[in-house]
Amino acid sequence: MKVQLQTAAMLVLAVALIAALVFVPHGGDKPALQAPLPANTTPMPVPDPDPPVADEGLSAPQAKSAAPPGGRPGNVPKAFRGEWNAVIADCGSGNHSSLRITATTLQFSEETGTVTSIDQPGPREIAVIMMLKGANWQTEDHRSFTLSRDGQALLEVTHKYTRFRCPSGR
Repeated sequence: MKVQLQTAAMLVLAVALIAALVFVPHGGDKPALQAPLPANTTPMPVPDPDPPVADEGLSAPQAKSAAPPGGRPGNVPKAFRGEWNAVIADCGSGNHSSLRITATTLQFSEETGTVTSIDQPGPREIAVIMMLKGANWQTEDHRSFTLSRDGQALLEVTHKYTRFRCPSGR
């Protein structure tokens, strides 16, 4: 029994040490996890595969200059907008699983995210960077969503959480 506890403790310590070596606190455009670089190396910038484009009312020069790293300013595509809930019967209740998406905001049950950047890797996929505000706090938040083929289910990839489109008028 003592050997098993020692082995378990060593495993936990090893995992914690590995995590401490590769974890880089999130700040700005730095990734949350980053492998350590060998000495005397400089990270190479990654070119943007999806350059900024004009989006609903912005001219191309404005969109390009206002684009934050990793995405572009713009609006949530219309296919993703509306009210979503884990249980359709709960639509309109504002319960803990509700999500209302407009062109520029994601309204969760207790916090609101204002879109600062959006990327659309595919017709049914979006990656959103937003300023998320709660009652006494505010933070930058990154979320990815995938829309079902029929447009009636929305998977929040970041948290592996599925919501369903609420019927209009509820």
